[in-house]
Amino acid sequence: MKPFRELVVISGKGGTGKTTLTASFSYLVGRSVQCDADVDAPDLWILLQPKIEAEGSFSGGKVARISPEKCIGCGLCYQHCRYEAIGPANSTTRMAGLTSDFSYYWVADRQLEGHRQPQEGRFLSNTNPETNPKTPLPPEILPTLQEPASSQEQAGQASLPPDQGRIFRIDPNSCEGCGVCQIVCPVAAVQLEERYSGQWFSGETAYGPMVYARLAPGQENSGKLVTLVRQKAQILARNHQIPLIIIDGPPGTGCPVISALTGVDLALVVTEPTLSGKHDLERVAALAEHLRVPLAIVVNKYDLNPEITSELESWAAAHSYPVLGRIPFSPAVTQSLLAKDIAVRQENPASSAIREIWSRVRGTLHLGEGGK
Repeated sequence: MKPFRELVVISGKGGTGKTTLTASFSYLVGRSVQCDADVDAPDLWILLQPKIEAEGSFSGGKVARISPEKCIGCGLCYQHCRYEAIGPANSTTRMAGLTSDFSYYWVADRQLEGHRQPQEGRFLSNTNPETNPKTPLPPEILPTLQEPASSQEQAGQASLPPDQGRIFRIDPNSCEGCGVCQIVCPVAAVQLEERYSGQWFSGETAYGPMVYARLAPGQENSGKLVTLVRQKAQILARNHQIPLIIIDGPPGTGCPVISALTGVDLALVVTEPTLSGKHDLERVAALAEHLRVPLAIVVNKYDLNPEITSELESWAAAHSYPVLGRIPFSPAVTQSLLAKDIAVRQENPASSAIREIWSRVRGTLHLGEGGK
């Protein structure tokens, strides 16, 4: 049995008030481990202002790289890449309006032994060029591929001298790290390397240790990064003997949310009285039920639409989900956030409601007395 409790604050969508509530709970509990699992857009650190003590890089996958000194220009990697990430190293040809130099390539009519032969000037893509022809480019700007390597060369017993006009390279932004280029390369010129996908940070706040991370732009596998952040938060809780981890969860119902939800003691869903809020609540509740995670609900800005608030509470009662409280709309909360302050530190109707909600959350988690 783990020596701490884990509370995750989630919602089916962004902008419902998860971070506002998480920061307020961190203030009220006095000392806990804070964990920002919204690695795509972390912002809990803005309110809690941790002093960074440790950080590290995160790799969420692989990226292929071709060694130019080994490449013999046989074109096998180019032929097999389904993601159009490989092209001649000296090619600048591309279709108008595309953002990647490696999005589209054109080849002359040349037989590649053991592979399909594209028609002259036609498009070579991850689909069959015979069934997906494109408008031909002028022959004078077609890049030239090297003649096929001999059987000995393909077996790796010899290699042709490198020729910058004939070797290939990989666009890391298009590469998916599948490794097929490494498999088909006859001279082992392709390596799979770790791809930098983000950075994690750990530090101390006025309310306890905090861990968060930033996913690099355009990178995937944020579910893995969420798992890493949670693991580091658990280590901090054990090392510092802190009985509670408060997780600021990501929005939606995808892989990051699954990583944030799995194994926690309570999922607190922050919803809002709108039709989309109700729809997203139903989706995230179904996910929590599938993962067998206890769930409770908070309705934020309930007074903006009392009718839908009543519908939300009726739906929750029908599914045996406790509603731990309502938070009224308050401009004072917005002003606190603009000042990088924690909402519950100011006296207003919203902060009073948050204090009552925390009292009920503490009882649900069977935590001892604590808070301010």
